[in-house]
Amino acid sequence: MSTLVKFENISKRFGKVKAVDQLSFDLKEAEIITVLGESGSGKSTLLRLLAGFEKPEEGKIQYANEILSSNNIFVPPHKRKFGMVFQDFALFPHLNVEQNIGFAIEGNAKHERVKELLRSVNLVDIAKRYPHELSGGQQQRVAMARALSIEPELLLLDEPFSSLDQSVRFMLRREVERVIRAYRKSALIVTHDSVDALDLADRILILKNGKLEQFGTPAEVLNSPSSIYVAGLFGPVNIINSKSDSEIRYFRPWEAELKRGKDGDLHGIVEKSVFTGNNFRTFISVQDTTFVIDFNEFIAQGEAVSILPIASLIKTTRI
Repeated sequence: MSTLVKFENISKRFGKVKAVDQLSFDLKEAEIITVLGESGSGKSTLLRLLAGFEKPEEGKIQYANEILSSNNIFVPPHKRKFGMVFQDFALFPHLNVEQNIGFAIEGNAKHERVKELLRSVNLVDIAKRYPHELSGGQQQRVAMARALSIEPELLLLDEPFSSLDQSVRFMLRREVERVIRAYRKSALIVTHDSVDALDLADRILILKNGKLEQFGTPAEVLNSPSSIYVAGLFGPVNIINSKSDSEIRYFRPWEAELKRGKDGDLHGIVEKSVFTGNNFRTFISVQDTTFVIDFNEFIAQGEAVSILPIASLIKTTRI
């Protein structure tokens, strides 16, 4: 696949804060990249720079063979022709579903194009409803169809599932991916949710304090995190000790066994045990640290237990 978007040493400041710091990465044709990081890591700024809502102070953004932003070039948002799905969906409240979708479509083919988009996102039966009559998931699908209406090569989605209930997030993720893949579009999706990131992405771009922390496939960032920060974005990590001043050893909740009593080198007192459907997520106080272990038995609060990490699964990463 050829490169569609290229960031080269992009930086953006807001006052004294460097929201994006010397960021470089590429996005391929028909590829989905998710952008993950803690609040304030620079995710939304990256998206706004690509959309043209912000101008970088340094570096170059290139789309196909066109420079969008550089020291002396800046293409405004309306000329970039990217499809945008905002966090709050930003639907026009006075327009119904089909009118929202068709808002930016011109020409004689408008009616047929709207019908095609309604079918693609399964909204034909509610085409005449207004935004206030729709569920969050339905509003999200309208926003997706409207973003596709201008036939963009690139879709930009800003926290598209953050306002949705957990019960509908899984189905909507599948729906969004289905539509993106069906139209063979490239997409950059900003999210704070690691499940969204892993479920949707061909590659995940991880930011920390505006800097690129890691960029790789879901398997690479999950199984070989570049730092304990990256590891922690994908769920609890249990830190054993520092291997050196720059490295640390850790294991995941499912990579250890529990034994009642204080027979092992690593032991503590159970704080609570929560049933998760498959096992019990057990929180254990060890000195001034809480370890999280997934165990197949319930252990009552206050019981003493020993934690037995599986030696072959203990990993080392950068602090």
